[in-house]
Amino acid sequence: MFTYNEVEEQLKKSHWPEQSVQDLLPVLPQLGKWSLSYVWQMLNNGDGDVAAPQISRIISQQPQWYQSLKNNNPDGIISTINSAMSKDEEFSQRALLANILDIRSNKTLAELVSKDLSNTFDQVEIKYLINVPPIEIVSLLTSRISNLINIADLAMEIKRYCYYRDSLDNTDPEVLRFKEALQNNKQLIGSDPKSVKDWIQDFLQSASTSQDRSTYNVAHYTSTSPLAQKLSSRELIALSEILQLYNWLLQPYVTESEVINYEQQRLGAASADEVEQPQPRPLSRPTPSASLTRPAARPQPEPSNAQDDAKSLTHQKGKYGYKEPGNEISLTDAAKIHDLISGKSKNLSVRGVTMDPTNVRVEEERERINSERAKAAASIQSKLAELRKRNQKTQ
Repeated sequence: MFTYNEVEEQLKKSHWPEQSVQDLLPVLPQLGKWSLSYVWQMLNNGDGDVAAPQISRIISQQPQWYQSLKNNNPDGIISTINSAMSKDEEFSQRALLANILDIRSNKTLAELVSKDLSNTFDQVEIKYLINVPPIEIVSLLTSRISNLINIADLAMEIKRYCYYRDSLDNTDPEVLRFKEALQNNKQLIGSDPKSVKDWIQDFLQSASTSQDRSTYNVAHYTSTSPLAQKLSSRELIALSEILQLYNWLLQPYVTESEVINYEQQRLGAASADEVEQPQPRPLSRPTPSASLTRPAARPQPEPSNAQDDAKSLTHQKGKYGYKEPGNEISLTDAAKIHDLISGKSKNLSVRGVTMDPTNVRVEEERERINSERAKAAASIQSKLAELRKRNQKTQ
């Protein structure tokens, strides 16, 4: 637990550069709960001394951001975000996220955010989704899903989020909240507009059983539904990805290898474009060994909106508050992911539960089912890729 006074005292005693300390001290009383929490976390993190200039440069701008919103002049904020996101500076980008979360969680300020600024915020949030509180992800899925689909593979981002937070059961509160968010989404898709909520209901009516709601049948629905046939290629892709995500939330399941492969693809896409795309931390599957383990603890509730928000924030190693999984270990060298793959006992299941030898057949059956799901996903992704190419040619 910590208070504002403790953050101030710790900052004064820290080994951070004098300029960084002087930049932060005057604005500390004005910081929101997420920015204050991030400063506290980094003051107690070994990387903080090195990252201090990045952190202070962004966090110290928060009062200016507030004033820009009140003056309806978001250009400076957008410029700051675009500049920071174009550089390989994780700490400044996570400081951006802290500022954004403070704005999003403040109802008065949130209402002042323009559409362009909101889209810019989304790019930061989707890249560091693992640090975003569930309540904000619900907001993303309820009101901004169309933009998120254009930025990243939203379904895989949600799968990765649930994997690291150990929310892979259809009764988990986070899964239920995300599913409900899609069911309540009123964003319109199509020239003969239907809301996301209505599209989901129509799909469920056409696929009454869980088997009917497979990835194959999402493709079948989007290719045979009279309503879906009226959509443009772009709208059809968006609808298909939304339905796939909803299907997954009904029966959430993802393997460690799927998450690792996805992170490799995102890293590869960023390298190919020579521009860092909105993505989670880069991970890959090399051979050298390092001390890295998947976080085992279920995340703690996000801070409340009460005045004593700062007192309710906790900095606990191995648990989530405003913290990336495994943040206590640097992953700048992709080789350090090795133990995530090979360091775990072969007697552990995907969920980390020791397997009884008599359950080997059950595990094999699970792998077979997962293989079939992977093939189904590959099939629909192939069709989506073809639709994207057609859409690009028509533009």
